[in-house]
Amino acid sequence: MSTFKSYGLYVLLSAVLPGTALASQSHWYIAVDGGQVRYSGISGIAQQWISITPLPPQGMLIISSQSSLQQSESNNIGYRLTAGYQFNRYFGIEGGFANFGQVQADGNGSVVMSPTNGILPLEQIATFTSSAKLRVRGWELAGIASWPLSQSWSLFGRAGIFDSHTKLEVASTPAPPTPGELVPKFINVSSSKWVPAYGAGVNFSPIDHWVLRLEWNRYAHLGDHGTTGRLNVNLLSLGVLYAF
Repeated sequence: MSTFKSYGLYVLLSAVLPGTALASQSHWYIAVDGGQVRYSGISGIAQQWISITPLPPQGMLIISSQSSLQQSESNNIGYRLTAGYQFNRYFGIEGGFANFGQVQADGNGSVVMSPTNGILPLEQIATFTSSAKLRVRGWELAGIASWPLSQSWSLFGRAGIFDSHTKLEVASTPAPPTPGELVPKFINVSSSKWVPAYGAGVNFSPIDHWVLRLEWNRYAHLGDHGTTGRLNVNLLSLGVLYAF
């Protein structure tokens, strides 16, 4: 009976230890992933973007304006390039570059103008169209906590900081049938700051050194209230990792 137990323990250790030893080795790795980006908060600030009015012609003053949002996008495609170091089977650190594509909003509006010298006509109405583009990219650094489920599968969570660069471009131009009564206006503003980033995912390693990674990440409090507006980015991505 003792011999049978010893043999069973030997078989069990032979099956488990190779994978455990490999998983516990420290190593460097590189990874690339990409997928769907969702910009949350766009619906609330897109109207702010397209409400930027063109400039009045010389001798005229805008006394009122109104605008309406025709369409806005919240989804795009993004990618990340990262490099990291796994200290052991449970903890690691990684950093890299992320590009979350761009989203766009379009609308139109009208303005009521009055001559600054009081000469008739007292009021004129002109129309305009607006187009806005917003993009986010930057560098990130995060700590990784992993939990192995088997020799091939593991769960992980990540938390860190993101050096975000949010850029907004808006073009407001006169619209037919009254072109020329307004002067086109173009603005280009940006916001750069460190924001929190966190996420979770699952790893699957079908062969040595290669890992498939499915994960969700959130980048919070991007942008600025006074310029680009405040928003968050969510990334659902699929990637591949190579361990050295």
